[in-house]
Amino acid sequence: MVKEAENLERILKGPAQGKTVILGGAKVSTKLPVVKNFLDKAEHILIGGALANAIFKFRGLNIGRSVVEDSGVALALKEIDLNNPKIILPSDIAVSEDPKGAVSPAMVLPLKDISENQMILDIGPETARKFSDIIKNSKTVVFNGPLGLAEVEAFSAGTKVVFDSMIRSGAFSVVGGGDTLALIERLGLINRFSYVSIGGGAMLEFLAGNKLPGLEALGYYA
Repeated sequence: MVKEAENLERILKGPAQGKTVILGGAKVSTKLPVVKNFLDKAEHILIGGALANAIFKFRGLNIGRSVVEDSGVALALKEIDLNNPKIILPSDIAVSEDPKGAVSPAMVLPLKDISENQMILDIGPETARKFSDIIKNSKTVVFNGPLGLAEVEAFSAGTKVVFDSMIRSGAFSVVGGGDTLALIERLGLINRFSYVSIGGGAMLEFLAGNKLPGLEALGYYA
């Protein structure tokens, strides 16, 4: 617990310059408070996965049959300045009608070309390159949530590129989240990052700037 608090506090309190936050995954409502909290604490906030889908939908864009969390998300998004240049969304996407990647392989498209039957399942190569360039010039990088349906090999390319960039950058790197941990373990990358958080939802609560009852009981905030 001490290591968890120390490493996440380093993410929170370190200089905004050179700090990159990468957020994806499906649990949108838990990540939006982190976006809001880091607008003045990071240089870049890179967004993919269902979190990007939610923002696209909120803006009135077509996302086909893509996974999106609706409960309370629109209200939370209204409290965030989505036009802030620090927030960077996918410029191209990998889509398919088949989330298993078997019947219909991935196609790379600009968002405007997605059809009603397709799902956004990964960031596209242009976005992956852009994210990679930002990461390579970062001093601190925190990652929570895959940038697509990365548990399916056909839709893991974007997330793999980002992981590789984090490892090569030499930055202080922190990764967390249940899906993320399962993925880096499967890829054999568990020891390639500066710190691997096992806090799950608590990691996001901490990074959102909320007080955690367990830490409060131990006098952490005194």
